[in-house]
Amino acid sequence: MQWVKVLGGVVGAAALLGLGIILGHFAIPKGANVPAPSVSQDLDLEILETVMQQLEASRIRENLRELSREPHLASSPRDEALVQLLLQRWQDPESGLDAAEAPAYEVLLSFPSQEQPNHVAVVSPTGSVVFSCRQSEQNLTGEQVGPDVVPPYAAYAPPGTPQGLLVYANRGTEEDFMNLQTQGIKLEGTIALTRYGGAGRGAKAVNAAKYGVAGVLVYTDPADINDGQSSANETFPNSWCLPPSGVERGSYYEYFGDPLTPYLPANPSSFRLDPDAAPGFPPIPAQPIGFDDAKSLLWDLWPQLPGREHWVVTTGWGPASGLMATSQQTEHLPVLSWGKPGKQLCGPQGPVEFHAHFTSDLHTSATPSLELPSSFPNQDFRTRCSLCLEHPSPYSCHSWPTLTFPPATSQVNVSVHNRRELRNSSNVLGIIRGAVEPDRYVLYGNHRDSWVHGAVDPSSGTAVLLELSRVLGTLLKKGTWRPRRSIVFASWGAEEFGLIGSTEFTEEFFSKLQERTVAYINVDISVFANATLRAQGTPPVQSVIFAAAKQIPAPSPVGLSIYDNWIRYSNRSSPAYGVVPSLGSLGAGSDYAPFIHFLGISSMDIAYTYDRPVTLALFP
Repeated sequence: MQWVKVLGGVVGAAALLGLGIILGHFAIPKGANVPAPSVSQDLDLEILETVMQQLEASRIRENLRELSREPHLASSPRDEALVQLLLQRWQDPESGLDAAEAPAYEVLLSFPSQEQPNHVAVVSPTGSVVFSCRQSEQNLTGEQVGPDVVPPYAAYAPPGTPQGLLVYANRGTEEDFMNLQTQGIKLEGTIALTRYGGAGRGAKAVNAAKYGVAGVLVYTDPADINDGQSSANETFPNSWCLPPSGVERGSYYEYFGDPLTPYLPANPSSFRLDPDAAPGFPPIPAQPIGFDDAKSLLWDLWPQLPGREHWVVTTGWGPASGLMATSQQTEHLPVLSWGKPGKQLCGPQGPVEFHAHFTSDLHTSATPSLELPSSFPNQDFRTRCSLCLEHPSPYSCHSWPTLTFPPATSQVNVSVHNRRELRNSSNVLGIIRGAVEPDRYVLYGNHRDSWVHGAVDPSSGTAVLLELSRVLGTLLKKGTWRPRRSIVFASWGAEEFGLIGSTEFTEEFFSKLQERTVAYINVDISVFANATLRAQGTPPVQSVIFAAAKQIPAPSPVGLSIYDNWIRYSNRSSPAYGVVPSLGSLGAGSDYAPFIHFLGISSMDIAYTYDRPVTLALFP
């Protein structure tokens, strides 16, 4: 397929850039005993060219196929099989490195129960289930099912079965819950539906618990991840967009590293906290769901409108723009419409266009009754309806759809049966000893584990990592090259659970790494898309990235370097250098976090990505 060829070219460029950064800043001419060169002679351009010619995009593609062939959740049998694959590559007699090892740490992980799957349902006043969210994603390509596909869950969320009225709480920030409370909405004992972004996953549960919320649901909104596209023909497998049933798994632990051994490596002899008293875990049950189920919950639980109940349209909230919903029956209760006035959104069986602006002035007997069946998945809906209520009366500008709401006392039940377990998780380290300064380290790494198949995150990064190490290992075994300083390739374990592998490594070798590490290069996601380079880092690495990007040709358009192409998409004005590419800052979203925040080491994170000015909301 054409996109596979494009991907091959882009990952090749990403690999070249990685080599350019390592070699361009840290390589030395042939010979292990050559005196340290001056700064102006630090790069042997012949060796750089030789190395770059040996990179093969086809090998990267095959690496990616093998790495993503099966799900490899941290500590799973497949994850351990990939540990052995990396060791085998780095110990190869013809292309291996000077040394390779796979130290393991005993860490606390969290998994859903196989015997009692997590479940979210709408329950009627009589106790019957009127709607159930999916327990697994729709099987669109044959890869979404299987014994090794972990069902959607919130890692480290405590078990529990809370049940209560549904409240839409926007991003789940403390300000959002405060806003709800200010509006007079009773939060005690409710189930809060929130969308990703604005606050960390675990922070949503922490914020909710402060206001008495009993449970939290989290979904990924199409406006945030799909550029607003949500229908089946607009999403995977017809595009790269998240499908309606897709669920973003993730860790809800607030910190990083093994939860039971803070500031200590998780070795068997280390002191461990009491799991029941350890900080950072969500205080209430939480569960992620797909945006299709989130939409269904909101449709199913909107209140009846006659009497004093009403809707109010505002801005700044909600999927696609402005939504706040609650199933509570409270006088003058603001319940915001799904979307802006005039915004078309997809209803249960088709698009529903809202031109509604309900206010507290409309809670009269003339207010129309709009009801929706609780069992709507089995109902025959009109494919399109229009609510044109921009004038209080009359209400005859459009006919009302034949829809019925369930009783406003219907509640949402969230059943979470997660368990926490001590598991062994391995890092894999491959080492090339430096010729001049062997006690100075350049670390290049990414994590290995994934929630499911992990083709983009992290296997695209690991695929490039393996090819870089193969090329450098081949030169090493031939005796034609050795770097000035030592290079450490790292495949981190259990990153998805909270940067555990890299954090335990930095905690174990705190002093050596802090004193001797030159820089840490992180490449979890080598390729998002094929538009341009995206780089984030601390200020000292800017010149290194710029220099390498100028030397590597962009996969497209032809004739431009990666630097020249990058500056077309993302730039800033520098007082000293004029217009230069924009280098982003590092947060705490990947394995660079313990190096920069814990040890203060200069770090960078690089990837080839999409055109952000067009799709700014993707992957924030």
